[in-house]
Amino acid sequence: MTEAATVAFLADTTASNAMPWRAFTKSKELDADKEYYCVATWGLMSIMAAPAFWSKTTQISVAELPRGQCIGESRGGRMVWPCNFVAETLTVWHDRKYSTEFFRADAHRQGMQAHKDSCEYIILYNQTIKPQPVHTYFFYTHFL
Repeated sequence: MTEAATVAFLADTTASNAMPWRAFTKSKELDADKEYYCVATWGLMSIMAAPAFWSKTTQISVAELPRGQCIGESRGGRMVWPCNFVAETLTVWHDRKYSTEFFRADAHRQGMQAHKDSCEYIILYNQTIKPQPVHTYFFYTHFL
């Protein structure tokens, strides 16, 4: 990662304009005693790369995975000074193995390769969590 992206990430204290949480598993189906795997990413890119990023992100949808893999997801993004764009993603998985399969799948790998020269990514959060009834904004501002 370049020094500029590292500096931008460390200085970033705002929550993105997150899209609503999309749940693929109903909260009443979650076991309160079980830990689930969570991944949050942060990416910095030129504002000119943002439309291609969002287009590719829409094509690589966790919503199309078999039921019982991804609990839910949200995405967010915002413009940052001077001409950059920050994109964030948040996914919660039933098990780490499903996350690994998704990120290693051809569609995701091709998407990452398509943006390798225009976006720098940081994985913010990569651990297990217990389910709690939280709003997306609350999650972004209190856990990340």
